[in-house]
Amino acid sequence: MTIDFAGFSGETLAGVIQEPLDKIRIGRLRPDSIHVRILVPDTTVLMAIPCQVDDLADSPEFRSYFDRLC
Repeated sequence: MTIDFAGFSGETLAGVIQEPLDKIRIGRLRPDSIHVRILVPDTTVLMAIPCQVDDLADSPEFRSYFDRLC
């Protein structure tokens, strides 16, 4: 089984991966192996999205807030 994930945080991945993991736990799925590839943004660099509405600039405050959430 291979799971490819691209998102803003691992929190989103937890919701997506729950159903397949539950099926493995109860024996409905029996994969030989599980591979998970995860792509999340690096919040230490400027971000194109999300951006400020007025001038489309990066928001360091948002990146800091986002880091605290994750």
